Amino acid sequence: MNLRSTNVTVFLAVYVYPSEREMAIYHYEAALEIASSHNWDDALFWAYYSLAILFFTEGRLVDANAHIERAKSHVVNNAYHLALAMELQVGLRCTMGMFEEAKFKALRVVDAFEKLGATARAERTKGHLRWIETKMSKGKPPEMVLLLMRTDFLFSAPEKG
Repeated sequence: MNLRSTNVTVFLAVYVYPSEREMAIYHYEAALEIASSHNWDDALFWAYYSLAILFFTEGRLVDANAHIERAKSHVVNNAYHLALAMELQVGLRCTMGMFEEAKFKALRVVDAFEKLGATARAERTKGHLRWIETKMSKGKPPEMVLLLMRTDFLFSAPEKG
């Protein structure tokens, strides 16, 4: 079985069919079990990262953060994966109203993407950084703005590669 294609299929199902969330979680857990038994860090990263996004979309921020941390624990010599996880944490911290921490992480993410030559991702994160700085100067944004920030991170999910 090609775990990567299974993971991508489930990843898409979460966005196309949100009512099938439980089935998506079941598939991710199966992927995690298979990947864990083979020490497939890449597959483990993507499964945890995808679960983090799923919980992020639902506003389950504590669960999302836990899965981001688990994803980061499976980054093995892959700076791009680490930067992706950190980028998702920026969105999570913004949603939680933790703008100082989000700004600090965003600066690190921009640096990481630039070092990797991922200029489009770096520019995207710079846009988020500008948004964070604007919100910091105006105070805590209303709940709707936080929801839009979370949505922005979701509709620009990275290609798996």
